Amino acid sequence: MNNPTKSKSVTFSVMLTLLILTACQLPAKAEVGIVIYGSKGMDARRTNSGHVALIVTDLCARGIDQVRECVSDEPQGVVITKYPSLAAGYDQTVFVAPLMAHFNAVADSQLAPVLSSGDTLRNLQLKYWQDDLKNYLPPLSRERYRSLLKEQSTFHFGKLFHRLITLEFLGKLLGSHQSSALENSIAMIDPETEELIPNGFWREAIGAQYVRDSTIITVPAEVSQELELARLIEHSQHEPFNTLSNNCSDFAKKGLLAVFARKGLHFRRRAMDPANAWITSPLLVATSFLDYAKENKLPVRVVFTPMLAGTGRSSTPITAISQGALIPSPDQGKLAFSVKLYINALNPLIGATTLVVVKASRLANLDKLAHESGASTASLVISDSVDRQSEVGADLRSERVRAFGTSSCWDRKRRDLLSLTSQATEIGAFTKEEESKLLSKGRPFLLPRFYESLAKTKAPNTPLMKGINLCLGPTCSVSFETSSLSASPRSRMAVPNRLEIQSMGRSDQPSNRLAASRLMISVINFDLASEPRNRRRSESFDKDWKIYLDIAEGAGVRVEPDAREGLEECSIREFRRQPTKADAIQEESASRRKVASWFRRLVVSPTR
Repeated sequence: MNNPTKSKSVTFSVMLTLLILTACQLPAKAEVGIVIYGSKGMDARRTNSGHVALIVTDLCARGIDQVRECVSDEPQGVVITKYPSLAAGYDQTVFVAPLMAHFNAVADSQLAPVLSSGDTLRNLQLKYWQDDLKNYLPPLSRERYRSLLKEQSTFHFGKLFHRLITLEFLGKLLGSHQSSALENSIAMIDPETEELIPNGFWREAIGAQYVRDSTIITVPAEVSQELELARLIEHSQHEPFNTLSNNCSDFAKKGLLAVFARKGLHFRRRAMDPANAWITSPLLVATSFLDYAKENKLPVRVVFTPMLAGTGRSSTPITAISQGALIPSPDQGKLAFSVKLYINALNPLIGATTLVVVKASRLANLDKLAHESGASTASLVISDSVDRQSEVGADLRSERVRAFGTSSCWDRKRRDLLSLTSQATEIGAFTKEEESKLLSKGRPFLLPRFYESLAKTKAPNTPLMKGINLCLGPTCSVSFETSSLSASPRSRMAVPNRLEIQSMGRSDQPSNRLAASRLMISVINFDLASEPRNRRRSESFDKDWKIYLDIAEGAGVRVEPDAREGLEECSIREFRRQPTKADAIQEESASRRKVASWFRRLVVSPTR
């Protein structure tokens, strides 16, 4: 494990792997906990219930279906999650992934592309399968593929009866983590080898940060306690996934009990949980786990990992199942909001009763927890006083301002970006069409989606980078071609990582510098256009802001000295002048801003 006295000034990659590397002023101890993922897709439109998995910070993966103690200098940390199945033709339901691969789909976060899209993630998953999964999920033969295809399309009364008995259809109705793309597509074709790669839910466990945000909650544990998970995995591997009684939350609950039951951990009975329709949910697991930590005064570590910039959008907050299903929320889109509003207009008792039940259940507020605990790399001992802002001292307020920035400093960066991109447009380094996609609050994905759609007009299934390549002339046009982005060691169609972008920014070829500038503008804009709770921490933003400014200057844009002040520096300067200054997340929770945000989300319906 890393030296526990390592500086708190950590990079974005270290923040992501904070739980494994323990890069903070704490004793080097093992930790076990859960990852609660934001809702996405149909889940967000129906229940906002999200997904949950187990995390262990100092064990390693043995294959894809077991854990073990790590050897010296081996990257530590695994995420253990349960799905309906791993792939077509395989009956395993538990997947064990190294932590970096789980979040970034690469072994080294510095190699992760700066922008994500469906094609980007798919290509990374294909490479990960070739390098690490091929021996465990071997390619399908043509005969096996045809057999599975026939089996999938053939009516089978026994299968239908089983689905009815287990109420499996509720998994789709309630928006479980099943997606039609993963469920119905049996195989992916490797474009280089033409192998039939088994498609399935293993892809949900590789590159999770490309599709949704997550909150990691852990407490200290002993290695002997952690190894109890090996028996649980072995026992659970072939148990069928069942939405009502053996879903991902049930598995996470069993895992936490295997580790902490002897220490006093217990969960609420499902019969006493009408807020979640008597189904074990991620929020219920998180609530009981936090209650256990509070009762035993255990140090809790919380790390919020926002979704990576790209063509997706920040996830909606997860809620109780009944709340997400019955109470109107603009987070879920115009159609879902209208339907729920109509149902509540017919019978106002539905929403009112649901709200009372949810409030009485006192479920954890993960956004609030991430704000209160996420300002520092140190663990937090949860107590009643944490909820009382009046008892928060100046040092903690200062840490929060440093971590999350102030609204005025974020607004200043928005103005700086507008000024710099306006200059770039004037000198022909950016187009009016691209500029119109910037800084649309709540829609940070507009610019990357523009590049992606432009690429697809050139040819189907064309990667996002092709769209950027088509904008390097005076206009964005499918008829315009440029030279290869030679500074990137990989294919010019792959989205570069930050190291490659910095190399492109120093290139002698104008096309490389212009492409690097567009990539960093997209990354910066993603933070500036997102809601405060979905943004990265100030230090991560500042590192990318500096990269962008250096590249912009190389592309001929004049950067004023004031623009070089970082978000963190600006926020601390404001706090020193006004010690009562609130951070951006606190300011956004003010009543006036909450109402404005509510109406904005209603107008700008979530689309993925």
